[in-house]
Amino acid sequence: MNTANKLSNNENYIPMKYPCRTGCTNTNEYSLDIPYGRKKANYIHMKYIGYLSRILCTVLMINLLLLEVNAQQQLGSYLQYQQHPEQVNPAYTLSAEQGKLYSIGRKQWMGIDGGPVTMLVGGHFKTKSERSSLGFSVLFDKIGPEKYTEANAFYGHSIRLSDNDYIGATVGLGVRFYNVRFASLEQSDVSLREDINEKVGSLNLSFMYYRPEQFYVGVTLPRFGTGEFKEVEVFRENYSAIAAYLFAIDDGMHIKAGTWLSWMDNSEMLGNFSATAYFNRKLGIGVNYNSSKEFGGMASFALNDKLKFGYGYGFGVGRTTMAGARNGTHEISLSYHFSKGSKINLL
Repeated sequence: MNTANKLSNNENYIPMKYPCRTGCTNTNEYSLDIPYGRKKANYIHMKYIGYLSRILCTVLMINLLLLEVNAQQQLGSYLQYQQHPEQVNPAYTLSAEQGKLYSIGRKQWMGIDGGPVTMLVGGHFKTKSERSSLGFSVLFDKIGPEKYTEANAFYGHSIRLSDNDYIGATVGLGVRFYNVRFASLEQSDVSLREDINEKVGSLNLSFMYYRPEQFYVGVTLPRFGTGEFKEVEVFRENYSAIAAYLFAIDDGMHIKAGTWLSWMDNSEMLGNFSATAYFNRKLGIGVNYNSSKEFGGMASFALNDKLKFGYGYGFGVGRTTMAGARNGTHEISLSYHFSKGSKINLL
């Protein structure tokens, strides 16, 4: 019995037809019998390689273009910006699920007393039509004697451009507090004996173009109402852009590549670049690179269809490593998702 006859006796066998290339009596096609299972496995294997190659090439090109980016500390920065982009751009809530509540805790410069501590809390709910969203965010950042607190509330609305594409915008009002307690330093410099207490309100605008469960690109404009506080570093306004694309490898695996860019007037750009692989929509494992020469690893796990836990660890290299510090940043997040279906949004 020849090979073709043996294969045809297999119940999983499906003959495949391929175009004729050379030396064929039939100019339309020739028959090459290949088991369906083997062909499918080869196809999936090549598909994985193609997706991963594109992601690696994209990340490499971005890093080459931004090798000269200035290294600086970004206020309120966090590794898990892919998991909670609304803290960077509130318009993201228009592309997300029905509603969400989240919290993030971050501790930097482990081993140094007074090292940076950041707390982020936020949430949003969408209207019945899912075309509008209402939300809030709170940021608390502390390093040594300095404390910075920010609270914002926002409203957003989206417009449908086509069957799959949308554009949305949010407007928000916020208040920010900056406090420095020099008395806690116990030093003799007379000029540093008077504490600093500043407060300022602001108007926030953000925009986003997106396709649900596939990609988004958004920008956030500098906030209005802080012109007289430009001498205070934390009140200096910046532009920011955020983007991500979700590659659906198959039903059980997705890969998300994303970036977050931020820059001020007369300052260099600060960039974050990350990629995360999701398995069965529950387990996520990712990496992040920050242009201030910091690398990070991230992991997330959906405990059920509503609750999600995340952890991130970052470390600096080269000159970013501080003497006396255990070179690391720890970050923990917890979120509750008000999803209509049984799947938490991956994008």
